[in-house]
Amino acid sequence: VQLQSDGTGPGVSGAAVLAPGGAVLSVDVPDGRRQDADWVQALLRRIAVSPNKGPRPLTIGWVMADLWLDSYRSIVGWAEYWAEQYGVEVIWANSDENEVKEQIAAQVLLDAGVDVLVLHPVNAFYSSAVFYEAARRGVPTVCFQRPAQGSFEVFVGGPAYDWGRLQVDFFKNRNQGGRVVLIEGDPNNGNSIAISSGVNDGIAELEDGLLTLVYRQSAPKWNPNEAVRIVEGLSAGGTEYDILFVANDDMADEVIKLVGDARPMIVAGDGDPSAVRHIVEGRQQATIFQDYRELARLVFESAQALSGSKRPGGLSRRQLIPGNPATEAWALDVPYRLIDRTNIDVVRQYWEEYQRVIVDGLLVRRDESGRGRTQALRSP
Repeated sequence: VQLQSDGTGPGVSGAAVLAPGGAVLSVDVPDGRRQDADWVQALLRRIAVSPNKGPRPLTIGWVMADLWLDSYRSIVGWAEYWAEQYGVEVIWANSDENEVKEQIAAQVLLDAGVDVLVLHPVNAFYSSAVFYEAARRGVPTVCFQRPAQGSFEVFVGGPAYDWGRLQVDFFKNRNQGGRVVLIEGDPNNGNSIAISSGVNDGIAELEDGLLTLVYRQSAPKWNPNEAVRIVEGLSAGGTEYDILFVANDDMADEVIKLVGDARPMIVAGDGDPSAVRHIVEGRQQATIFQDYRELARLVFESAQALSGSKRPGGLSRRQLIPGNPATEAWALDVPYRLIDRTNIDVVRQYWEEYQRVIVDGLLVRRDESGRGRTQALRSP
């Protein structure tokens, strides 16, 4: 169902894919136009399908924050793979890194009667409204990959602070120093906050000032164009540096195109295919990788336990964002791993398996919108 607003809410478009198990939602809402979001939400509530009257499998409503990144699309693919293995139905929504879309999508999925809600938070703090609403309705929630505040039962992700420490260790273990520029991710993203804390603490603990932080700046919404503008500003301002800590491989890919033959040392994260290429070519020194197969599987383990009012096994209690006691939660963590030229085959083999099992197995479409067997994943 394609939606286009009229004079009641100008400038809003939305798409909902209706299926027997619920509604899949992606809505395009211009920033700062709350009245438009209200219009879309009211309309979607009128057309949202009710849950099946008969028996149905465990149904998970899963809101992803972004589908542009290769790593996130691969998570969707592996989730579809595990959904088949566990006999679970997944209803997808994509918030496109927009807090308003995220809340609308979660609302529609809750209205559709999902058994468990999985949220990949856009904002570590605003997303708490989604978790509290789900708790009010008695729907268990999983906070996925990005740390946040809220009343969720389980966090499935990893200790992103370790990501930052591993990046520093790459230089420490080689006794390789220099002047560092830190290009952070979104300032309201839990992973970005945790990674930066790890980098800062790691640099501070180095002996003899091996690394010196000369500049740091955030790139809102992890936007690669923002990362490029930051590097352009460094050149214009005459800032001298030797090393770039870049928030993720997507941003690093654009920065590498910009710096060209200047070739500062670059470390990033996510283990994207672009990182494999750049590390082999010597244009990027390292990335941080997490096994997305296992990350997706743990969501289904958690959902099955929570649907039976049980706590998943293997949990540990920790603070998800360093220095923020409000983020203490039960967590199922998949560790991060430093990848450089010596072990690049770990990531190369991951993407080869993704191509063979997920893409060639038709669990996702070959285009960028993503599509699973259980439910469609759509963008406007």
